[in-house]
Amino acid sequence: MNRHWRGHHVDEFFAQYGLPADAYKIHDGGCLYAWNSEIKPIEMPSYAKTEGNATPTGLIGAAKTALGVMTKRGCVLQIQTAKDESIMVIRLKRESIWTSFRFRKVFSGER
Repeated sequence: MNRHWRGHHVDEFFAQYGLPADAYKIHDGGCLYAWNSEIKPIEMPSYAKTEGNATPTGLIGAAKTALGVMTKRGCVLQIQTAKDESIMVIRLKRESIWTSFRFRKVFSGER
């Protein structure tokens, strides 16, 4: 997951994906950055599902429905750098639904 970014200057990451939300200097001279992805609202569609058996007297079974809802997707990463601001490790700290595709793009170096 970190192969592409390890050793790169952290500014390269921020130039490509946006500025960090927060930074904390650590004892060895490096830094811990909190980076938030773009938060995008997505609509989870409603659905209906019917299960059962047809019999001579009618349908025996059950119906299940769920209403659509709005939710948000995004992630929070922690980026740890060395004293020279080169990336040592990127950790996923929080994610929401449907974010794995975005992570694959970020960590593989795709634009």
